[in-house]
Amino acid sequence: MIAHLNYFPHGIDIGIYNKLKVKSEIAIEHNIKIFFYVISNYEEDVNQNFKIIKCDTTNKFELKFFRYKVIERNFDFSKFNRIILRYPKCVDFSSGPFIRKYGHKIFTEHHALEVEEIRILENDSLVSKMKVFLEKINRVNFLNQSRGIIGVTNHIIESKKELMKIPKPTFLFSNGNLFQEILNGPRNENVYKLLFISGTFIQPWAGLDRLLLSLEKYEGSKKIELTLIGHVTTYQSTYIEKLNLKYNISIECTGQLMKKYLKKYYIKADACFGSLSPHKSDSLEACALKVREALSYGKPIIYAGVDTDIEVKVDWALNIDADDNLINIYKLTKFLDFVKSNPRLGFDIKDFFESNISWIPKLKRLEAFCSKN
Repeated sequence: MIAHLNYFPHGIDIGIYNKLKVKSEIAIEHNIKIFFYVISNYEEDVNQNFKIIKCDTTNKFELKFFRYKVIERNFDFSKFNRIILRYPKCVDFSSGPFIRKYGHKIFTEHHALEVEEIRILENDSLVSKMKVFLEKINRVNFLNQSRGIIGVTNHIIESKKELMKIPKPTFLFSNGNLFQEILNGPRNENVYKLLFISGTFIQPWAGLDRLLLSLEKYEGSKKIELTLIGHVTTYQSTYIEKLNLKYNISIECTGQLMKKYLKKYYIKADACFGSLSPHKSDSLEACALKVREALSYGKPIIYAGVDTDIEVKVDWALNIDADDNLINIYKLTKFLDFVKSNPRLGFDIKDFFESNISWIPKLKRLEAFCSKN
C-alpha cells in the first residue's frame, strides 16, 4: 500500500485540503491504492482514503526543529511499504535518524526549490541564513537515503538530481484538477472581460503590478473589464482607483472568495490570468492551480514563463515573456479578439485537459511509479 503523508502542524491551507480531498475521492472511485494523511492541529476522517491526524504536541520548538520525531510519533510507518512524503524541509535536528530508518520506503515530494523559497519568504534575514544553512547540510543526506524523488516541475526534479550521489528514480507529478464544464457566458464584442485570481496579490510572482502598469498604457476603444479575486495591497488599491478613472478600464476587486462563489466570475470571463512574473519566484516553470482551475471550465489562459503540462503551442493560451517589461496590450487584445470569435475553443481545452491535466491519469501513473520502484 502507498501512503501520501503531509506535515502541517499549525493547520492545513484550504487549497491543499481541497486538492487532497479531490485526489482521495478519485483514488476511491478508480481503485487507486494511495491513501492520504495530514498531521495537523485537529482530527478528521474526511473519507476512507483521507485522514487528518491530530498532532500529539503543540510545542513550537519541537514542531519546528524536531519535526521528524513528531512525524514518526504520529504516523504508523509499518502499515505501508511505500510512502510519498511531502518534503517538510530539513531545517531540523532530527532528519538524519529518521531517513536512515525509513528512507528505504520514502519518496520525497517537492513543490519548490526549498533554499530559494526560504530566502524569499524570510527576506534573507539572519533567521533565513540559519535555516538555509540547516537545509543545505541536511538535505543531501536526506535525499540520498530516500527511495526516489517526486517533483511538481521538471526544473525542481533536475535541481534535486544534482544533489544525488547515486541516481534515484524520479517522477514528474505536476498539479492537476478535474474537468468541470465548459462555461460560455454572454459575449459583448465591445468589452474584454478578464479574470485574475490569487490568494494574495502581494506575492511578486503573481505579477499584478506588471499588469496594472501595462493597462495604464492601454489606449484602445474597447473596454477592458478586469476582476481581481484575492487580497490586494494598499498601494495596488490606490493604483487601481487611478486606473478606474480611464474611460476604457474597469477593475473590480472582490477580495478573497470561497471556491463555491467563483463560478459566476468564470462564466463572464473571456480569459483568465496565470502568474505574470514567475521570474520573481524560484523558477520560470510552474504548474499553477489557478491555471488548471480556469482550464477546467474551458477558459483560455494568459501566463508568463513555462507551464509544466503545456509543452506545445496551443490556440487557447497566450504565453508572454517572464520579465519586467510591460505586457504587450496590443498582442493581448488580438488574442482576446481571437478567443471571442472562436466559442468552441472550450472543447479543444477539454480534450487537452483530460489527457494532460486531469488528476485521473496522473494518479494512475503515480501509483504505477511507486509500485514499480
